[in-house]
Amino acid sequence: MACYDGGHWKKVLMPRVFLLLLLATLLPLPLSAQALFLFVADDQTVPFHPTNGIAEVTVDLSIVEDPQSPGFPTQTDTGFAMAFTVDASLLDVVEVAPTGPWVTICGPTWDAFLVTTDPAGCPGGVSIGVVYGFLCDVFITFENQTPMVAVTFEAVPTALIGTTQPVDTQLTWTNGCGIDNQLGSGGVVISPSFVDGTITFSQIDLEPFRRGDCNADGAIDIADSMAILAWLFLASAPPPCPLSCDVNGDGGAVDIADAVYLLTYLFSSGAPPALPFPDCGTVAGTTPADCPGFGVCP
Repeated sequence: MACYDGGHWKKVLMPRVFLLLLLATLLPLPLSAQALFLFVADDQTVPFHPTNGIAEVTVDLSIVEDPQSPGFPTQTDTGFAMAFTVDASLLDVVEVAPTGPWVTICGPTWDAFLVTTDPAGCPGGVSIGVVYGFLCDVFITFENQTPMVAVTFEAVPTALIGTTQPVDTQLTWTNGCGIDNQLGSGGVVISPSFVDGTITFSQIDLEPFRRGDCNADGAIDIADSMAILAWLFLASAPPPCPLSCDVNGDGGAVDIADAVYLLTYLFSSGAPPALPFPDCGTVAGTTPADCPGFGVCP
């Protein structure tokens, strides 16, 4: 069982029985008398590189009370439990971190913060149990949608490599992962309604370019070395695609070594520019900001 303390993984023995016994002492009210709460998972759109499938996204799990709820705003004074599932073939959970106002209210940041991933019979499931207000008085209301837990996922790279269309997947609230979604207030258990979240992986459209053509005129010649030097030392306008000026492809900042590298290739039979060369292409791990425009590739 994993306990996440301040957003960092720790393997410790935690008193799960403490949480279960505490929740077991709460007597549920009839549905008609319960406050009306929503557990909300935010929608997220995250870019990914189709060449390597790398992507990471953080989803906020929030709580909000319906203004039409009897006794609005209802004070919660015990804690809450959350449980959801995701597609385990597409997403890996890498971190579950507490957020929300309760982390700074009194004494310890929480009385208990318990996280279980992949509970028995629930692949791709995550259950979270939070207790506050047990060791000291804490009363939290949710007039506005309030993030309480942040869950960070990494995409399974093999699921996205080569994908050319956006990929949608759901974060789905469930009561079938070993714990029911609920809040505690005034000695009773409140069962919330849910808003599932959609995570959309969107392919990054990278601008194709050719190494060495720093001035993006379609030719690779001494003018490109001069363009590099003018950018570095004469405060000339930046090139349309700085990646094309990284002639040696070392991934670092463009410098005088790139101008010398290109001159050596042109006039001393030196090594050719790094890929993509002589054909246009893109480079894995870069972003559109690295090459905003080039314009001379097909």
